[in-house]
Amino acid sequence: MTRKLWLSTALVAVALLAVFAGSGAAKSAKAGAQGGTMNIDLPNDVDYTDPALDYLSTGWEIEYATCLKLMNYPDANGAKGSQLIPEAAAGFPKVSNNGKTYDFNVKAGFTKFSNGQPVTAANFKAAIDRNADPKMQSPSVPFFSDIVGSSKSPVSGVKVKGSHLVITLTHAAPDFLARMAMPSGKTENGVLHL
Repeated sequence: MTRKLWLSTALVAVALLAVFAGSGAAKSAKAGAQGGTMNIDLPNDVDYTDPALDYLSTGWEIEYATCLKLMNYPDANGAKGSQLIPEAAAGFPKVSNNGKTYDFNVKAGFTKFSNGQPVTAANFKAAIDRNADPKMQSPSVPFFSDIVGSSKSPVSGVKVKGSHLVITLTHAAPDFLARMAMPSGKTENGVLHL
């Protein structure tokens, strides 16, 4: 079902581009025109577009296309699509402390936020701290509850040292990188809206 939704969304986007390209709108779009409406026929609604609150697959599809993660799965078929790769991280994290400390070197020079600001390790820490804030009531909290100090914000087990994001867990967790790569809401701790 999600593949059909993703394909439908992609086809709508391609159709819209074709309409713009065939009209005078293409020239104004190149000039920086903003706004407009895109209608998409979905079988259900999007619960949230905020990665800290989103929990349904419909929103995950949107966030997969618009968010940056420390680690991600490549857009590939078969076994290749199931192998984690670094996205905002320069490579796989250095793991130490008997599997409890993950040191990510954040190097996302290939992209920026919509306001032109660079993506830094501090942005990822801010996302984790935001999710941990009890006022946020983020459904992602259980998915990063093994980070030291995750019950309150700021999270004490997340430190920034230059371009490095250092995350310390309460115990070794072999699934930690997979959780960091989950699209959106469940683990916005590894996700940034661009």
